[in-house]
Amino acid sequence: LEVVEAAPCLECAKLALVYRAGKPDKEAAKKQAEELGLTAPNDLAKLVSEREEAVQAVAARLCANLPGAKTESLLLKTLRDKALRSDRPKAFAAVVDALGRLNCVKAQDEIKSEFGQYRSQEIMRACTRYFGQTRCKDEGVVRSLCEMLDSPQPAGVDDASNPPASYWESRWKQWNWIRRDVAWTLKEITGQAFQPADGDKTGDSKKALAWLRENGKKAGIK
Repeated sequence: LEVVEAAPCLECAKLALVYRAGKPDKEAAKKQAEELGLTAPNDLAKLVSEREEAVQAVAARLCANLPGAKTESLLLKTLRDKALRSDRPKAFAAVVDALGRLNCVKAQDEIKSEFGQYRSQEIMRACTRYFGQTRCKDEGVVRSLCEMLDSPQPAGVDDASNPPASYWESRWKQWNWIRRDVAWTLKEITGQAFQPADGDKTGDSKKALAWLRENGKKAGIK
């Protein structure tokens, strides 16, 4: 019965993943803009886009409950949508999360590439948790996660090539958003409990990296 019911659900998800707002949504967005006192055309467009993004995110979450090759293929195709990635981070993050929940390792290379972009908090969290959900054994990924137990900071404050303070502030906010997800993911991959930095307390980055050097190969991390 579940197999029979999955097909129409997947078709609904397929349509919703490329959803574009119709007249009712646009009218509702216009009313919302008026209530908020927003008059610029870009403001209205943003509200319409947010409605489309919400539908796409729900569609991705539906896919997470419909395991199978067709679902994975649909999500992988959506993952490669550059507009979704750049303009609708919540929807894109939901796609990454669905792939993780389905243990779709085929997405690992693309998610690994996105992981280093720091586009948004939502996407970074989804990518981080994906590696835990799939128990990623990529040494580069695991090493990066170990390093992320400590807060990001410049190696040399006076170095001319050092990015501006605004860059580090943004990085810190993203790191603070996902630091506990980093610890959770490392526990899923390594079986070891490592703590992220918290206030004045430094994180277990050095401890985690030492574990990786001593035990990584035995744990299948390469």
